[in-house]
Amino acid sequence: MKKWTTLTSVAVIALAAAFSAKAQTTLSEILFNEDGTPTDLFPSSSSPISAPGVTVTSGFGNSSQSPYLSGLGTLKYTVSGAGAHTFIGFVDDEADFNNGPFNDYGFVSGGSTPSYLTWQIDIPSTLGTLAYNNGPLLNENNVPNGNNDVSFALGFGFNLGAGQVATIDLSLTSAAPGGSYIYLADQNNISGESVYYSGSLTITSPVHGVPDNGATWISMLLGLTGLAVMMGFERKFSQKRAA
Repeated sequence: MKKWTTLTSVAVIALAAAFSAKAQTTLSEILFNEDGTPTDLFPSSSSPISAPGVTVTSGFGNSSQSPYLSGLGTLKYTVSGAGAHTFIGFVDDEADFNNGPFNDYGFVSGGSTPSYLTWQIDIPSTLGTLAYNNGPLLNENNVPNGNNDVSFALGFGFNLGAGQVATIDLSLTSAAPGGSYIYLADQNNISGESVYYSGSLTITSPVHGVPDNGATWISMLLGLTGLAVMMGFERKFSQKRAA
C-alpha cells in the first residue's frame, strides 16, 4: 500500500471529471482483493497492470505524464472455485493530472444496483485501507464536494457452483455507460473530462455433452451386431472355400 501522507461495479458505477486538450487522466493505483488476498499495483510504463486472474482488454496505455499509465481502460478479472467469494476493485485515478490530485470530488447517479454489488467513494487513505483488508463497502459518497484526492471501489459478493467461473468486468471510460454510476469531477472545472468506472459480474457454468436419450448406445449396438454378422458370413465363406 502506498504512503497515504504523500498521495495517497449488474448495474454500472462510474466516475466523471474535467478535460481539455491538455488534460490527462492518470492511474495512480489499482488494487484487487479476491477473498481477502490483496494485489496492490502502482502501474507505470515499465510495469503495466499485471496480476493473476487479470486481463487488460483495452486502454491503460502510456500517459504523456511519464511514467504513469492512462486512467482509462477496461479489464477482466476471473474467479473460480466452488463456494462463496468476495472481490473488491479499488481505483485511485486522477481526473486531470495537470491540476494535481487534491482538487476532485465524487458524484453518485440515481438508479438501483444489483444485490451482489456494493460501492464507496472516499479519500484514498480510508478507502484504500478498507479495500486492502477486504472490509465491507458502505454504499457511501464521503467526498461529495471540495478539493480532495478521491478514490473509488466496487465490491462483489457471489457464490460459485462446481466448475463455474465468475468474470468481473471493470471499466474506466470517458463516456457515460448508462444506468447507475459514480463519477469523479475536477473541482477546478478546467478540463471537462468525464471518467466513468463501471462494473459487472457474469457467472458461467461448464458445458456438458447434450443428452441423446441412448441414441449413441443404440448406434454402437447396431454397429457391433452388423460387424458380428459380417464376420459370421466371412467365416462360412472361408470354410466353403477350404472344403
